[in-house]
Amino acid sequence: MYGGSGPDSGAGIQPLNNGGYLVAGISASSNGDVSANYGNFDWWLFIIDKAGKLRWEKNYGGSWGDLLYSIEPTADGGFILAGHTSSKDGDVVARYDGELAWIVKLRPENTTGECEKPSVYPNPASNGKVRIKVNEGFGKNGSLKIFDVTGRTVMVLPSSEVADESIIEIPVSDLPSAGVYFIRINCGEETHVVKFVRL
Repeated sequence: MYGGSGPDSGAGIQPLNNGGYLVAGISASSNGDVSANYGNFDWWLFIIDKAGKLRWEKNYGGSWGDLLYSIEPTADGGFILAGHTSSKDGDVVARYDGELAWIVKLRPENTTGECEKPSVYPNPASNGKVRIKVNEGFGKNGSLKIFDVTGRTVMVLPSSEVADESIIEIPVSDLPSAGVYFIRINCGEETHVVKFVRL
């Protein structure tokens, strides 16, 4: 079972070279396995590994209804998706009103699980947990550090501790005090920095 508390539905599944699967569908959720929602139904793509564990997920769409009907592989190793949309914002660039056909091409690097810039939510965070979403590439050769505004390291997480996780949860109470923090992800030769605020 994958998804959240809203209606979620699958439209297709395609095998990946690493033994995992890319699943395409629609979602009206913004919780559970789904980290965001633009409004109404979005296209929802996620990757599972051979064991069925969720490794990556992403929404595509706008504030109106977006429906996905099919996903097919392309010769370059990517995928092409087809559906329709009533949106004119978010990921959708539309010149006309009403329901329009929407076709999206995913490049191979969008679905390989290589390192990507992490996302942090909720941001700002006042209580509970800060969730840092990383992808499969981090688990292979990455490290994560959290710094305060003075540059002092307040937390270090080696990849060995999160190798099988796509979402790292950090209790807000583990951070020293309210203020601005920076998360730095090192993954191979790539470095990404994301700012978040503890209230």
